[in-house]
Amino acid sequence: GMSIVDKDNFRICIELVHNAAQELRYHTPLRTPLPLHKGATGKMLWACLPEVRQLQVYRDNAMDMEESWEQISRLLAEIRHAGYFSSANERIQGACSVAAPVLSSEGDLTAVITVSAVRQQFTEKEIRLYISLLKNTCAEIAAVY
Repeated sequence: GMSIVDKDNFRICIELVHNAAQELRYHTPLRTPLPLHKGATGKMLWACLPEVRQLQVYRDNAMDMEESWEQISRLLAEIRHAGYFSSANERIQGACSVAAPVLSSEGDLTAVITVSAVRQQFTEKEIRLYISLLKNTCAEIAAVY
C-alpha cells in the first residue's frame, strides 16, 4: 500500500495492491482516515513529519498512549534514522507490516510504502527481506520524482 498524511494528521491509504494468491489477507481501506500513532505505516508517517506536527499528533492521541512525549520523540527519531519500521499486532490483532518512506530530494515526506500480511504468513527472514526491498523501492521512486 501507499499512504500519505492528510491536513488533519491522519494517514490515508491512496493505493493498494493485493496478492491474489493468498486467501487470507489483511488490507487497509482506501481513503479511510486512520491514526498515525498505531501500526508501521502510521508511525513511519508520523516519524517523518516536522516536530511541531509530531507533537500535535501526540497531544491529539495522548489518552490512547502509555508513553510520554519524550519516549515517543525518541522512538520517532529512531524510526526516521532507521528509514523503516516494522510492527505486529499494533493496530489490528494478527497483522504485521513493514513500512518505509518515500522522501523528496530535500528529505521531505512524500508517502510511505507498506507491505502487510497476516502475522503467521510473515517470517522474520521475510521481514528483513521486505525491509531491504522497501528501502530500495522507496529510493527508486524518490529518484524519479
